[in-house]
Amino acid sequence: MSRYSASWASPLGSLHPTLQLHIDALPTPSCALHTQISLPPHFIADKFQLVQLHREGKLGAYESYSGGRDSFVHVGEADLEAPVWRAGEGSVLIRVRGADDEDDEAGPKRIRLEVPLHLRYQAPVKERHLDGSRQDVIEVEFPYPHVFWACPDTSTLHFLPANASTAAVSGCPPPSPAPLTLRAPTGVQADLPFVETTTAATIWLCFAFLAWTAVSTWRRSRREIVDEQKKRQ
Repeated sequence: MSRYSASWASPLGSLHPTLQLHIDALPTPSCALHTQISLPPHFIADKFQLVQLHREGKLGAYESYSGGRDSFVHVGEADLEAPVWRAGEGSVLIRVRGADDEDDEAGPKRIRLEVPLHLRYQAPVKERHLDGSRQDVIEVEFPYPHVFWACPDTSTLHFLPANASTAAVSGCPPPSPAPLTLRAPTGVQADLPFVETTTAATIWLCFAFLAWTAVSTWRRSRREIVDEQKKRQ
């Protein structure tokens, strides 16, 4: 039976999480297997990174005759630097398996897909601790992805179930499991004075060091020139 599951590669959380899809799919003649991944504002999908991985065959099944335009699609928010409060939603569509891919063995084909993502700068909190609990690490949700077959002879999509107890569904996406969650660090407003002071002091110290190095180099070169002139006399 065809089915799939989704999880994070590291359950401890990271600023650069990797989404893992484990798919058991019965081969369907003339149909291509896709996954659709919704991106809430908390997450970034670097289009250029994913396109490169897709072209290299490390992310899904690249479609060479279309230059990948039909096998990888990124829509929505594209600003990689925007914080979460200025970012919108996005979506990624990846062809996992082509319609013309051949199987060497019968039965479900097991596929593992890894999609590298990134966390945006989260909204800062006022204090690091409140009532004995940490406030600078928040929990963000990530919608459970969809996996489906797309067949050229019909406009209906055939969605795979996310677990073995649910049958495959044609047409509208089936109800998704609970969203995946991830712990994300955020800034603390109370640290702002310390950060500003330390940053300014570091900049001035670096400037002073560069100025001292430049003056020392100039004096040394002048001294070498004078010594050389004395030797010639």
